[in-house]
Amino acid sequence: MSQETRRPQFTDYFRDFVEDKLKESFDNLNDITRSKYMARFFAERVLAPRNPLLPTVEEDIQACVVDAKGDQGVDFICRENGVVLVIQAKYSGGGKKVAKRRPEDPADFEHFRTVFGRLRNFRTIEMYEPLRELCAGN
Repeated sequence: MSQETRRPQFTDYFRDFVEDKLKESFDNLNDITRSKYMARFFAERVLAPRNPLLPTVEEDIQACVVDAKGDQGVDFICRENGVVLVIQAKYSGGGKKVAKRRPEDPADFEHFRTVFGRLRNFRTIEMYEPLRELCAGN
């Protein structure tokens, strides 16, 4: 199938989303920035149309993005009516600035599987402050 007639793929929509948000070429971004926006893209474009839990106001969406040092394995988190949504995204591959990241192994999945145990201890563990505030219900 030629490049001109192929159907858009997930990555095509993702690239367009990121370029629209940042007003910058996707190929000029590093994988850390791509990962941050992948979590947001997944929340906004894949989950939100089917899930009223997710915020729709830009300021609220930004508050859900907690990908930083001390994020406890959480890139995006939101809470509503006793329901918590946690997204962890990893982008590896594509573009000019490709990281030399290893594939995920079982320990990475175990780290994500146990995220709620860490979040429950938000008062006592080292944590990115905006994430701690979300855990506290602020």
